Amino acid sequence: MSTLYLFMWAVIWWQVIVPTTRRLSYKRFKLLHIGTGYLFLAGAAVHAWDAWHFLLLGAVLQLHDYVVRAVQTVTTTAVDDVCLEVRGPVCCVTLNVGLPDTTRFGSYVMLRSKTLGMEAHPFTVAMFDRNMTRFYIKMQGENQWTRRLENRARAGEGVELTMEGPYEGAHRKLLESEKILCVVGGVGVTPAVAVVDAIKGTAGASVTVVWVVRERGMVAALSEFVEMCQQAANAELVVHYTGGEGQEKAGEGVREKLLDDYASDALERGVEVFQGRPNLQRLFGENEGAAVLCCGPAGLVAECSELAFKHGNGFYSEEFAW
Repeated sequence: MSTLYLFMWAVIWWQVIVPTTRRLSYKRFKLLHIGTGYLFLAGAAVHAWDAWHFLLLGAVLQLHDYVVRAVQTVTTTAVDDVCLEVRGPVCCVTLNVGLPDTTRFGSYVMLRSKTLGMEAHPFTVAMFDRNMTRFYIKMQGENQWTRRLENRARAGEGVELTMEGPYEGAHRKLLESEKILCVVGGVGVTPAVAVVDAIKGTAGASVTVVWVVRERGMVAALSEFVEMCQQAANAELVVHYTGGEGQEKAGEGVREKLLDDYASDALERGVEVFQGRPNLQRLFGENEGAAVLCCGPAGLVAECSELAFKHGNGFYSEEFAW
């Protein structure tokens, strides 16, 4: 019997671990996962009835998730007109469908594609209106969903996506603050794009975006965001380039390399560029009382969380693990 159990678990883990198998047999894995769960519950009920109170929490959380999805105004839309543009380390995905006027800042959607594999992935909405929805997606490792998306974009091949949502993010109350500080890293700048887009032109509100960048092409890839910050009177953008040491303001040579030729003609001189990591202690000391949004590497989020607690800042973070 123990050998049979080991074999069953080996089959399950094989379905989970191997990317190719997981992608090609996603539906089979989903059904196997659900079936195994029901078998486990039935076995626990027969052999260890007292185990029910250990399983109750998981059942309640799953029921809560279903209820939230049912209560929220969520629609599933098939999109066949998708614009894919590879910009350095980022793939800009623009859909020809908009989101409802009731969509709030911080919303995210679930994207899936039969072409790329039917697993669903959450992405924060960067920009949207009635006719367009845009995302900035960082390409991950080889044979991953995002990498396959990039490969199709480079090959000039189209892709059909199914969009489920929008769902409201947990940090939607951020916009109730008059002073907002966004500390973001890499493509984690996406929620900051939504912040600036939401409050530009709003009297009495201001936002400072401190953007930590490692790859040279990242700033150029989001040239629309840089221009948005320059045009908004109540938004300030500061870029920290961690490709070099020191905290001195970068010279024109470093600025040109960082912004890259891709967007150098479109960008004006309103962007402050520094080399090295930001001094977070000083940054939080200068922004006491501000609402803080952090999205980026785990170390950056942890440090900002600790400093926000120390200085009495409202703290919001965003991270998708998949």
